Amino acid sequence: MRSLAYAGIGATLLTSVGFLLGYMIRNKALRVWKGLDSLCVFLFAMPSTVIGIGMVTVWNHPVTAFIYATPAILLLGYLAQYSAIAARASVSTLTQLPSSMEEAAQVAGAGWMLRFCRIVVPLSWKGIVGIWLVSFIFCLRDTGISMMVYPPGHDTLPVRIFTLMANGSTALVSSLCLLMCLATIIPLSLAGLFLHFQWRGGRT
Repeated sequence: MRSLAYAGIGATLLTSVGFLLGYMIRNKALRVWKGLDSLCVFLFAMPSTVIGIGMVTVWNHPVTAFIYATPAILLLGYLAQYSAIAARASVSTLTQLPSSMEEAAQVAGAGWMLRFCRIVVPLSWKGIVGIWLVSFIFCLRDTGISMMVYPPGHDTLPVRIFTLMANGSTALVSSLCLLMCLATIIPLSLAGLFLHFQWRGGRT
């Protein structure tokens, strides 16, 4: 349950940050967003252990203990490693939207925030669900960053499985791996059924 909670919160943060970043990249709003996109891709290509060591170096201080000693450090690690996935998926989703709707709202006097909340987000809800699911899976299966920075008593399921593989019983490790598979398959199956019924409802 702890792993599911961390993965769910991490996926929500990744979806929010990645969608906003993808929107800025698609509209070419600011040059700094291109730099952030390159940084996200660079961090995604970097080994997770290297990111974990960097996070320990930066956050392992008495002043920042309120972050380093809490699960917030795990969420920051997820954002650092997987923001590129959410951002790239958001760009692909946004390129399928007709820009004329947002342009019409801009001509009518709607501000950026109003256009983003009332037009862009509602039209992209299916893509946002997909981005959340992909982010959830990556956060749930993460081992490298979680193993490097998790606080005492807050280890995740992949870390527990990795630890028990050395000295734990085969039955216990197999059961935990099965739980890991179910935690991944169930949300994907529910999302597939929901989209299937939505598609059938749209045809009728």
